[in-house]
Amino acid sequence: MDQVLQTNIFLLITSAAIVLFVIVLVILLIYLIGIIRDIRKISSRVQEEVDKVAKDLDSARAGIKNESKKIFSIFSVLSSLFSSSKSAPKAKKTTTKKKAKK
Repeated sequence: MDQVLQTNIFLLITSAAIVLFVIVLVILLIYLIGIIRDIRKISSRVQEEVDKVAKDLDSARAGIKNESKKIFSIFSVLSSLFSSSKSAPKAKKTTTKKKAKK
């Protein structure tokens, strides 16, 4: 075979391979772009839900604080009622022991 003919065949095969490679690469990029768009939608949806959960937790925390304040105030009222119902402290009884005579 002639050297020029071999070079032309090599260039034809290389050009066909490059064209096929570029076509496959473009198809993969199209799918990759679609996947990235879906991931972006999913991540934005997850972010919205996380924000909602954070708001719910904040409101639950505030509700728990309010309820604990109510319970504490009820407890303090009850403890003040029970402590005021007790009379003044009683004086200690002292007993005197008589010394026995020897």
